[in-house]
Amino acid sequence: MFVDGYDVTSSTIRLSSENFHSTWIAAAGIAAHEVGHVLQAYHTDQHPGITLLNPHMAIFLMQLASWGAVLPGVMLFVGLLSQWQAMTSFGVIIVLWPVGCSWLTLPIEVNASRKALGLLRSETVLQEDELLEARKVLHAAAWAYATTAGTALVQILRDVMQRDRD
Repeated sequence: MFVDGYDVTSSTIRLSSENFHSTWIAAAGIAAHEVGHVLQAYHTDQHPGITLLNPHMAIFLMQLASWGAVLPGVMLFVGLLSQWQAMTSFGVIIVLWPVGCSWLTLPIEVNASRKALGLLRSETVLQEDELLEARKVLHAAAWAYATTAGTALVQILRDVMQRDRD
């Protein structure tokens, strides 16, 4: 179930109670970001990457990635403990799936954040100084995808280097 997000299957924006009832700049940014995803779903001609990887596909890929993150973790653990090289190698290869999904989804998230800032500005939801703060929040949220992918890559490299030492 979504906490804060756009549910593509039911065309519904879901916000946590804290964000829905909040007057904080970050909450306004989060809500506008999700509206940005709605705009992406209905205006795919505005961003070249959206036609290839639309929000429906991005969410599908991220759901697959979350399920795919469990299996390789187990395979890496078993492979490293048993020193079964093939199991460890296969686990590393499968772990690359969530990493790829994170990088594929990054342009979608950045675009939704840009749309959100445009909405917050054009609808005068926030003042100009508040827009600067909202931009920081939206920028950090988009980069969460990049850091997730980077962290997974570092873990893969660590596991491979550990395997080669043993």
